[in-house]
Amino acid sequence: MPAPVPYFQVVREMKNAFNYRLCLVTHARQHGIKAAARAFRTTLRTARKWLRRYQSQGLTGLQELSRAPRSCPHKVGGELAQKVVELRRQLPTFGAQRLKREWVLPLSHMAIQRILRQHGLIHPRRRKYQKKQDLAARKESWAVFQQISAGTKDLDDIAHYWRR
Repeated sequence: MPAPVPYFQVVREMKNAFNYRLCLVTHARQHGIKAAARAFRTTLRTARKWLRRYQSQGLTGLQELSRAPRSCPHKVGGELAQKVVELRRQLPTFGAQRLKREWVLPLSHMAIQRILRQHGLIHPRRRKYQKKQDLAARKESWAVFQQISAGTKDLDDIAHYWRR
């Protein structure tokens, strides 16, 4: 009895496709790979993949494998990252490019920036609309005539304003 919906569409909508794959594997073991691929409306390659995993690893082979990278070659850690953090704490006005230039660090400025961001040493710039919103909120909290200021000026330095 063929499946009404293709395998990939069914699996995509499932949270855990373990049971569906187990059905595919048991069908393949009983009737063959081609028959299982036809019944579950998938490719021969997919049916073979799950059957091989089941044969080599058992039930754990039918679990979804992580797609996360196993290593991160550009990740900087250890003493170098700690040095960057210490330099930034000593010199909070120095940016990533200036730290790299002044201290001849063997990292790119983007790597330095990433380290600083991870340690919370870079704060995102406030956009113009955010500054305006902050100012409007502050003005609302003022008392009635608090924001009005009157300045006085002596005009004795301008000759034609003097009384004679």
